[in-house]
Formats: sequence, C-alpha cells, structure tokens
Amino acid sequence: MKLSKENITFKKVNENIYEILCQEQQIKFNTPKILIPFGIEDYYGKSIIKFELNEIKQEKNKETIEYKKQTQLYKIIKNTEKYLSELLDLKEGELKSVIRERENQSSIIECRLKNMKKHIMVDITYQNPEENYLKTIWDIQNQTYANLFLEIYGYWDYRQENKVEKNKVGLLIYIRSIHIF
Repeated sequence: MKLSKENITFKKVNENIYEILCQEQQIKFNTPKILIPFGIEDYYGKSIIKFELNEIKQEKNKETIEYKKQTQLYKIIKNTEKYLSELLDLKEGELKSVIRERENQSSIIECRLKNMKKHIMVDITYQNPEENYLKTIWDIQNQTYANLFLEIYGYWDYRQENKVEKNKVGLLIYIRSIHIF
C-alpha cells in the first residue's frame, strides 16, 4: 500500500472523529523492536503507551536493520501527519503531533489502546509464554522491549472558529497487538 495524497480518503465516524483510509483500507503495520519506557499510562481517561525510537539518534547504528526499520516507521507517521496537515489546510500550531521530539534523545511516539466498555482490546504475547502465562497488559513493565502492530485509525478534529487558540487536530494511532521480549 503506497501512502500518498491521491489514495487517502476520510470517513466521518462522529462529530469530531474521522477515519483515514488508504486505498479503502485502514493503514496497519508492524513496528520493529522498540522500547516501551513507561508502561501503560492514563491520559484524559484514555489508556496510552508511549514507545521510543531508541536507535534513530545513535549515529553509530546507521547501518543496522533496527535503525533502518525505526527510521521507516518514523517517516510513515511523520508523512501521514504531513498529508493530514496539507489536506485539511491546517494553520501553524493546529496539528498536535503524536511524535514528541526530544533534543539529543530518542523520539517518543504516543499510541492509544483500543477500549470497549472499559476493557482494553489488545492482544498480548510474550517471548517466553511459559514464564508469563498469567500476565496481562497491565503487567508491562518500564523499559520493556516489544514489537507492536499499529493501526492509523484516523484523526480527531476539535477546531472551532471562535476558539482559535485551542484549535487542534491529531492522529489516532491504536495498538492492536503487542509482543513482549
């Protein structure tokens, strides 16, 4: 699936949420091995996981496969935000990026966990299932390495003409499954 402005469509889900489709399909992809530095967090009533692209800022790793895969993941998300900005004709400061750039450190990407009636709908597997057979998603510890299966579901849009300073638009990226190392 080639991500470009020509094959992206939007479908209204409710008043403020829009689904993003690429060639009439949701954008889904696997991440390379990444670091989950903080475990699950609660952010305005939403369960989120932040993951770190820990290979990108390390110059010595430019030739490794992990570096190249993390760079590709970063570009997919950044380009999706760029296309969204252009297609919606967003003004400076209206896009709330899911990528947190940190000076001289790795970038952090924020993803949501899909909830249905207060139950998290994410599959979780472990590298060593015998030792972790009773663990749940709430047992993810800080500084954990994992592979994620992500879905760029859509975007939220809370722009209003009379509240220009609070006008924001942002991507909705959901974690569909997690494999813990």
